[in-house]
Amino acid sequence: MKKLFLIMFSVVIVFVLSACSLDNTEINQQTTEINAEKQEAEEKTTDSDSEEQEAEENIEKEYIINTFIPAPSLENNMLGEEEEQSISVFLPPTYYDSDERYPTLYYLHGFTQSCYSLQSFYRSIEDQMKSGELEEFIIISVTGRNKLDGSFYVNSPVTGNWEDHIVNDVINYIDSNFKTIADSESRGIAGFSMGGFGSINLALKHSDVFSYLYSLSPGLFDENGLEKAFENNDWNNNFKNAYGAAFSPNTDLPEPYAEIPTFDGSEHDNEIIANWENGFGNLENS
Repeated sequence: MKKLFLIMFSVVIVFVLSACSLDNTEINQQTTEINAEKQEAEEKTTDSDSEEQEAEENIEKEYIINTFIPAPSLENNMLGEEEEQSISVFLPPTYYDSDERYPTLYYLHGFTQSCYSLQSFYRSIEDQMKSGELEEFIIISVTGRNKLDGSFYVNSPVTGNWEDHIVNDVINYIDSNFKTIADSESRGIAGFSMGGFGSINLALKHSDVFSYLYSLSPGLFDENGLEKAFENNDWNNNFKNAYGAAFSPNTDLPEPYAEIPTFDGSEHDNEIIANWENGFGNLENS
């Protein structure tokens, strides 16, 4: 009887130990699974943090910056121009990895264009800077398009003081917010068509601000150019309204407050012609 009892007790002990062993195996397996899930979650969190950090670095290292800046020089215009105007800024390849300050080039676009019209060239410029073909500099493409499609970058009681906007508002903003060499010896201006005229006009009038000038296909004409342009219908009404509001504004007229010559030989018309010739045709007096 005692022997039978001992055998039964041994069987019970073995069964309990086996059950405990199975329980431990299941617990270990569950623990392993939990740890694996925890590790996977940590890896996902790490990946997420890494991606977030990478995204933040990419934002911090943005090389083409399109933004709006205050334009106090335009606040008294009669066309309802916005209080902020757009600019596009191209930063050179080493901008974020260097303590250096950089020269600046201000670009003025053509009639009906915008400050974004130069962006298709940024990649090529960047490649040339990286290869050493070009020295590094900052490019600022400035808006000169108003509600008439072109300001001609001049001051006008109708369109606002676009010349002052470039020379004061834009340059002060750039020199205050970017690593520029803030002096005229390191500052240039360039432009195309309407902007070609603007770059010549501003560079000659503000030689204390700009030391370098490049003008591509500038809007200019000789002593006979104005009348020929009208005879040949080279300019549409949109252009004439914008040009008149810039160079021969008359606040007593209906919007767009632009005087346009008719070449009728009258004294008043001759005054309008003189105003128009003081635009594209007055290079020597700039």
